[in-house]
Amino acid sequence: MSSANMTRSFRSDSGNTFPQRFDVVLPARFAAMVAKALHDDFGDTHRAVKTICKLTGAHPRAVKNWFNGENGPTGRHLVALMAISDAVLEAVLLAAGRRHLVVL
Repeated sequence: MSSANMTRSFRSDSGNTFPQRFDVVLPARFAAMVAKALHDDFGDTHRAVKTICKLTGAHPRAVKNWFNGENGPTGRHLVALMAISDAVLEAVLLAAGRRHLVVL
């Protein structure tokens, strides 16, 4: 090891912490928000799962997990859901702190 690396301190003065952000939606809360939005827009039928699978290209097991609030959609599936569901779009805008963009 070079002498330059031996004299450096690789730890920050404040420790290993990040600033707390209270406006961030936790994954479990996000999944619950999406589940409620899906239930509001599509209901609780098996047909709703099949419809969402067809419209988003997601696997049926993944869509069932979204409906149960076990997991939330990611990436392209979330964008596809926002395109077909006003309730999901509203939930995402509210989670992002963009209440002013929600049209009532």
